[in-house]
Amino acid sequence: PERESRRWLRRDRRRQRREERNKAALRQFYRDNKADIELGAHWGAVRQIADYYLFHPNEMSELVDDPHTATLALRNSFAMLDPHVPSLSEIEQRYEVIRVLYAACLATYREEGDLNNVGEKVLRAVKTAVGVYPGVGEEETKTFEAEIDHRLFANTADVEAYARELIEPQLLRSDNTHTDVGWLRYKDVFKPLQKTLPLEWLSRYPNMPDIARDHLFDMCAEHADRVKLNRLIQTRCTEALDTPSSAPSIPGSVHDFWLLRGFFFLPEPPTGVLAYLRGNPQTIFGIEHRAGSLSHKAAVGWPALSAAKIFAILDAYVDAWPKVFLPSSFGTGSPAGEIAYRFLTDIVYSVGRDDPVHALPVIDKLLADSRFVDFHTVARSLKAHAIRKHALQGFLPPTPRAVVELLDRSRIATVEDLRAILIEELEEYQIWLRNAETAPLSVFYSEGRRVSENVARDRIVDHLDVRMRRRDLSIVVEHHVANANRCDFTVTAMVDGQRRLLVVEMKGQWHPELFSAASAQLHDRYSTHPDAAMQGVYLVLWVGGGAKIAGRVDRSMATPMQLHDKLTETMPPELHGSVDVFVLNLSPT
Repeated sequence: PERESRRWLRRDRRRQRREERNKAALRQFYRDNKADIELGAHWGAVRQIADYYLFHPNEMSELVDDPHTATLALRNSFAMLDPHVPSLSEIEQRYEVIRVLYAACLATYREEGDLNNVGEKVLRAVKTAVGVYPGVGEEETKTFEAEIDHRLFANTADVEAYARELIEPQLLRSDNTHTDVGWLRYKDVFKPLQKTLPLEWLSRYPNMPDIARDHLFDMCAEHADRVKLNRLIQTRCTEALDTPSSAPSIPGSVHDFWLLRGFFFLPEPPTGVLAYLRGNPQTIFGIEHRAGSLSHKAAVGWPALSAAKIFAILDAYVDAWPKVFLPSSFGTGSPAGEIAYRFLTDIVYSVGRDDPVHALPVIDKLLADSRFVDFHTVARSLKAHAIRKHALQGFLPPTPRAVVELLDRSRIATVEDLRAILIEELEEYQIWLRNAETAPLSVFYSEGRRVSENVARDRIVDHLDVRMRRRDLSIVVEHHVANANRCDFTVTAMVDGQRRLLVVEMKGQWHPELFSAASAQLHDRYSTHPDAAMQGVYLVLWVGGGAKIAGRVDRSMATPMQLHDKLTETMPPELHGSVDVFVLNLSPT
């Protein structure tokens, strides 16, 4: 080891001596040719000075004894470089020339404070080289580029002409190479073009590089006319579906690009789009990139997925990406199975972001499908939330005057107030029925047999009507609601010019639909009325433990309270708090 160490030290010393000789020779070269170099007439020297000037300014002493020599060389190089200044279409073939011109312009700007003496042709080329250089501060870069823009662009038309000349030839390439379309997003002077040029270019150059297409589309999503953008998407989707593709569902293909966006952007995507989703499980990652939990920045301007589209995602992928263990930490490096299944578990929550009118049918489909059993707990929670959200749609809090009217004069302010008042009236009615000396229960029986539900309802309404009128409330029997449905009766109040409607469904204990009516009729059909705020009262008539319950003999319920508890227990959880159950005891004994 000691011998090897000595050998390494000898090699290192030889290397250091060689480097010192090279540096000395380089400095001597610049001393010997100082006159030509300062005139900007020596290409090799000027190119090397430009590199040091931009990347290693603190090491310029390795080349010249006087820093002023470097400045002179750069500023005087314009005449030598003038025949070689490229047009915008030749930029990539003349990158070294542009870099030297950039350094020369920067040296001129630092000395004179402007670029008034630099030709437009040079500035057009130098504009393409503006960027981050270690030898130039961020603030100076901004002011330097602002000076270039000031000299080049008198108006937006000049900016657009420059962008077209520079970028449009790049869009004719079919290979996935770099383009400058990002200028429209990141350079202030080009940002006004985002509203028009990206959409035009997507239309005119269908075979542009993939990265350019992706950037341009995101600009369209954020800034372009949405109707025109959707029209283009529709056209491209139709073309993709009509034209056979060798790999129709490979993520990243042009085919994939437009069908994915058709799914997101078109309110009614072509039917082939859904078939495309099902065709390859890998397509889930394109959707996840735009709608997943880590996609917020990537999806600016993209529309939120509707509940129906979320169901289409779950329906397409739930079998292809089965349940896996999901660790608490995750990211883009997670296994494909984890990413896919985590996305499915997350996207379920987004169903609740849609309007309840659209969300609730989707939630019911999830709950009815055993494939989604792992999502049922979330779906039930979403359903309860959607029901509350639907109930509050169009809700306006009571005005201070309405609150005063309620507190001081017992006037109605909300549908909740109507529920409370009706329950209070029914409780008082119950006491009167069981205790009055005039045998009021007799009206509910004829020749020892109970009357029908409709007759019993009319007797109850007759009693309540008088008492409700004293509160400026009205009762309507068999109130017509949506889809030709009719509820047993409603209680109505006017609050600040707005109607408040309390829906009441009534069933006798003997009715076969006794345990389903609260949900199937009262909630699903009647309380969805826009004035009912998804609320109601389920009034049940009790005629005695010996009578049938829900069409069958049931000895387990011998009292009205037991029936009440059973009805409340079997009622869907989402109805608790919005539907009151009241069992009216009409038993003759």
